[in-house]
Amino acid sequence: MSFQDVLNTVSRAAGALDGVVSAAGQLTNALGLGGQSYWDQLRPASYRGIPFAVLASDGEFGRRLAEHEYPNRDVLWVEDMGRRGRRINMIGFLVGDDVISQMQQMIAAAEQEGRGELVHPTLGTLYVSLGPMRVSERWDQGRYIELSMQFIEAGDREFPGEQQDTASWLRDLADQAGLSVEADFVAGLINQVKQGVAVVQAVVNVAAQWVTRINQVVNAAKSIYNSVAGIAGQLQRMDSFANRYGDPRGVAAPSSPTPSPTRRAVAASAVQRQTVSVAAGAVATAAGRLGAQASAIQPLPTAVTQSVQALCASCISPMDAINVLTALHQMPMPQNVDTSPMGKAMTTAQQLTVTMMRRASVIGVCRSVADYQPVSYDDAAALRARVALLVENEAVAAADAGDMASYLALRNLRTAVVADLTARGGSLARITQVAIPQPMPSMVLAQRLYRDPARATELAKQAGAIHPLFMPTQFNALAQ
Repeated sequence: MSFQDVLNTVSRAAGALDGVVSAAGQLTNALGLGGQSYWDQLRPASYRGIPFAVLASDGEFGRRLAEHEYPNRDVLWVEDMGRRGRRINMIGFLVGDDVISQMQQMIAAAEQEGRGELVHPTLGTLYVSLGPMRVSERWDQGRYIELSMQFIEAGDREFPGEQQDTASWLRDLADQAGLSVEADFVAGLINQVKQGVAVVQAVVNVAAQWVTRINQVVNAAKSIYNSVAGIAGQLQRMDSFANRYGDPRGVAAPSSPTPSPTRRAVAASAVQRQTVSVAAGAVATAAGRLGAQASAIQPLPTAVTQSVQALCASCISPMDAINVLTALHQMPMPQNVDTSPMGKAMTTAQQLTVTMMRRASVIGVCRSVADYQPVSYDDAAALRARVALLVENEAVAAADAGDMASYLALRNLRTAVVADLTARGGSLARITQVAIPQPMPSMVLAQRLYRDPARATELAKQAGAIHPLFMPTQFNALAQ
């Protein structure tokens, strides 16, 4: 073989290899897995939402160290006192025909009180306090203004002190509110029940509506249950094969069939739904046994409270329980259409029963709030406003009806809800809007936003991404 033949063979192999490398590179870039260039990783700089260009930047990082010297010792003892506050110096500029307006906006932002959001080209989003900012203008550089800024990383103002268990306090006040609501209901219904069996039947009708609404709530989640049950049916056939003939990977078959986690979850869901149905049926039973004594009326509000608790226990999460009980609270109030004494007594008894059920739902919402963990400051603030308004409206209705025990209990309950969500959500990160030019993997975006790729799953869940490799171009996520 001549030298030219060898050279041609090598050239053809090199060309084939280049084609493979090029195709692999195109596939990698299409999936968003390719390494980004330095310029692609830079983020547009801004302070308090005002953009500016960056010429240079330097920072101070490290630990706070205290040096201790001792006689007759050649080596110092260095005491580590925690991470040092980050200090960042930046030189930037503003340019354009509207540079004067840009400068005025930047000066207003620099003079604004409190910490602000700084987007650093390489460090990402930081919350900082801006010290002195120098603005330089020159007559021979029109449309161009240079900025020299000194930023200091700013944290929350925190002081050592006792931390109150606001969630337990909220649960205790919910229990007290339940007792107050029951007392007002019993005191109001005794005189109405004395009017006769027709009044008892009117209360039974309201109890039947309550049972119907609870069953409707349970059946509303049945589509989710059916989908899980369908998956369980497919897994059951696979598990049956493994239990009889062993795992296809070579694992020996177990001596006795073991229920899969899916079937156990389905069984637990069925038991919980059955518990809710039994608790709801107890309400109708208690309503049918009403009498003119307090001991004969007391089982009805107790049964209603237990049905609310069973409904909360059957929900997957506290937020689901909050939504379900909020819908249950919308039970319509009966109207007085019969002006006879018996008709008025029947309507009054029904109104007292509906009011008691509404208040029990509100108290159940507050109990679920104590079990709910907000994911962000905005989440806690929104839930606080929503539940506080719900409790306040019910407290006002109790005051208008003259039920002072219920009014005072609901008012204290509202205070506890506000205090609990403020304490547990005040230190959480806020929600911010993220905008990227094109879809990219959640791991890359987590590294860019938080400098922590381990938060990729959390980020994809917040954005509602169809796949972690393709994040949407606009979504809301935690700022920190």
